[in-house]
Amino acid sequence: MAFKPTHLTCPTGAEVSLSFHHAGDISSDPHNWVLLKPGTLTAFLADADKNEDDNVVVPPQARDMVLAATPMCKRHQTVTITFVAPAPGDYPFVCSVPGHGETMQGILTVTG
Repeated sequence: MAFKPTHLTCPTGAEVSLSFHHAGDISSDPHNWVLLKPGTLTAFLADADKNEDDNVVVPPQARDMVLAATPMCKRHQTVTITFVAPAPGDYPFVCSVPGHGETMQGILTVTG
């Protein structure tokens, strides 16, 4: 399980429309795409891994760490979100399904 690509780039302030397609053939688990604030990856994954409901996109205790998130996406489906790119920097993105974020992660680089 992994995101492809694992590195995205956009300019700060851009309106970003992100479409996430679940192309997995091995796992029928749902997946999602969650954009995090810098420095929150480890804490977010710890909270996500404690979550017992695979339909919860963001655990309540982790909401302050999240900048944008898709809804859960079933296999062979696509979901889309729109958000405004934050300040310049590197922002981690992960899947919040318990156990998935350890391998399903990447970086959104926002340029000035």
